[in-house]
Amino acid sequence: MRFAFLISKEHETLPKAEVIACLDALKVRFTEIMHERGLLVFDLHNADFSIAHILAGRLGMTHHILLILGECAHEGDVKKTVAALSEVVDEADIESLLTSLFTTAFSARSASFAVRAMRFGMSRSDKCSSADAEREMGAFLKKKCRWLRVDLKKPAVTFVILLTETRVFLCVLAASVDKKQFQRRRPHMRPFCRPVTMSPKLARVVVNLSRVREGEVLIDPFCGTGGILMEASSIGVRAVGMDIMDEMARGSRQNLRSYGLNADLIVGDALKMPFRDESADAIVADMPYGRSSFVSLPSFVSLQHEAAKTKKTAASLLWSSAMEEISRVLKPRRTAVIISNAPLTASEGDVPQLHVLEEHKYRVHKSLCRHITVLMKAIRITRQHNINKQ
Repeated sequence: MRFAFLISKEHETLPKAEVIACLDALKVRFTEIMHERGLLVFDLHNADFSIAHILAGRLGMTHHILLILGECAHEGDVKKTVAALSEVVDEADIESLLTSLFTTAFSARSASFAVRAMRFGMSRSDKCSSADAEREMGAFLKKKCRWLRVDLKKPAVTFVILLTETRVFLCVLAASVDKKQFQRRRPHMRPFCRPVTMSPKLARVVVNLSRVREGEVLIDPFCGTGGILMEASSIGVRAVGMDIMDEMARGSRQNLRSYGLNADLIVGDALKMPFRDESADAIVADMPYGRSSFVSLPSFVSLQHEAAKTKKTAASLLWSSAMEEISRVLKPRRTAVIISNAPLTASEGDVPQLHVLEEHKYRVHKSLCRHITVLMKAIRITRQHNINKQ
């Protein structure tokens, strides 16, 4: 089945990366058909219509998910384009298809519909306008399915025409992402808040980039006010947070409870995490930004002594030490997401078993950019395994 994702334009790479990460987490095989700014088209090979609702419950930087009913080449003229698209759709049994997909909406023969058209990557001189496409396709659908009635305010089904420079798709709206949930969890709306708190939407994105699945364990070793834990818990992940400051752990617990969410909170040193080797399914770490965050760590004094012997800073040593601990706790073939205020240097990110999958730069404001690095842990090959192979 082919699906179109109407994604946010607020960032160049994160919306697409998030969709792909969620498909990986759900073990959905896919082929990319098209990518325009604001639009992704994928062929999902081992998924049915229900995948749209599952993805809509997870995604943060996606607006809507559409099921593609048909497509054709862009003819350059609205009437020719809609006529060509109508021929493709005319061959399909729309009534049976929609009834099977929307049992509730089509239980009555007077189900309502609306048509919306959207343009992607098209020049302003293109004669195929959205309004004309909506009118022409609406007339065709009304003629083909006489039992449908037009309702532009609250339609039971919304048909969407996606107009691009080369292709035109006729889709039906399958699912929409609830953006109001992120508004309700904005930092200043929480009982406990601190400056530079990550937005709920970005927190949801980094959780998704970790490819964690429902019921699995995600650890946040620098949990702060609990924003990442809240987003992980809200999609059914078992969230475990840790912070060196008791105030932060208590504040995180207060925030989680105020939204009916759950997570395990621990007061502890992120450089000596109280977890078994290879016990975490995913790790998302928003690294400390300022020196005051480092000083509170029990390990900071020893890091200062080590830094005095080398040319490295205590902060750099803290980051590299944290990466080694993250590698120890993370399961093989699983993913860690590191958020920092600067790119990971070779010394900080060079942990033998952690390999960079992708990197993103997210500008918060003039003086702060968040660098998001996604890493996967490789399988450790022991000497015994090598002997057996020989």
